[in-house]
Amino acid sequence: MEVIVFEKDTYYKMISEMKKEMKEAVKEAKLEALKLAKKDDRESQWVSKKDAMAVLMIKSSVTLQKLRDTMQITFSQAENSKTIIYNKQSLFDYINSNIVTM
Repeated sequence: MEVIVFEKDTYYKMISEMKKEMKEAVKEAKLEALKLAKKDDRESQWVSKKDAMAVLMIKSSVTLQKLRDTMQITFSQAENSKTIIYNKQSLFDYINSNIVTM
């Protein structure tokens, strides 16, 4: 077993520096976690046409259009935009409402 000896002032300075480093690391980790959580919330709630088609396992955008027209899925489109986004939960709800059991 090795014994390492510090002067009292050096020991307390080292402890103080370690506390500062730990506080900074925790602060950075919290900020990163908040950023990821916000990003996940925004990204996971709404998906693109391509992603909606993948979730629904359909290949035709006409089918997607029919689902929008019959209000079977929830979507959003800005007034002056061609881009339509789809509510991911409504896609899962649609799938679950069309389960066939034998």
